Amino acid sequence: ALINVYTVTKANSAVEASKRTHEVVWVKMFQDGTTVIDEFKPEDEQPVFVRTVNSGLSKYIVSRFQTHAESIKRDYAEAGVFLGEQLFNLFTEKSAFNAAEKAALISAKPESQPRVDISNIRLDHYDQIEGDFSGTKKPVVRTTVTWDETTYNSEGKTDGKKSPHMLRITWTLLSRDEVSKKSVGWININPLGIVILSQEELDR
Repeated sequence: ALINVYTVTKANSAVEASKRTHEVVWVKMFQDGTTVIDEFKPEDEQPVFVRTVNSGLSKYIVSRFQTHAESIKRDYAEAGVFLGEQLFNLFTEKSAFNAAEKAALISAKPESQPRVDISNIRLDHYDQIEGDFSGTKKPVVRTTVTWDETTYNSEGKTDGKKSPHMLRITWTLLSRDEVSKKSVGWININPLGIVILSQEELDR
């Protein structure tokens, strides 16, 4: 009886897990009307390209550090998708950065915070080490990110000066199996599964 209960429980767990799994299929369409389907399953090796990584990290920088009252709530929500658990807690907890409250204030009172635009993002992936994640080994990359910020006053005017900023981060990638269990909305923002593990703002 115990074996039967255990078997049923495991089967139910497998069914529920399968419901949360997204399989990605790429369909290549050619001018002559033919198509080729490339299927990627959770266990397949994940193709990683530097440009794709840079695009994802640049999206994080813009979402996290630009200040646009009309999009600040969405921006902070998207920035959180890239953060590891520890950084996410620091970003969202009321005793720390308190992103939700800050976004709500800026959205309701745009004049409470200067408008900030981000430009000229540059990334330098200068080192890679091996990380241990609960017994699973995966590479952790060290990257320096620099960008410029242009600040506007409540009247929409700026002195034209661009303030340079620098951030040192470490990041890794979720496995394809881990990414496949995320929501469609999460995957749309961070399809590669970038996880920022640490970040340190540096003076320039």
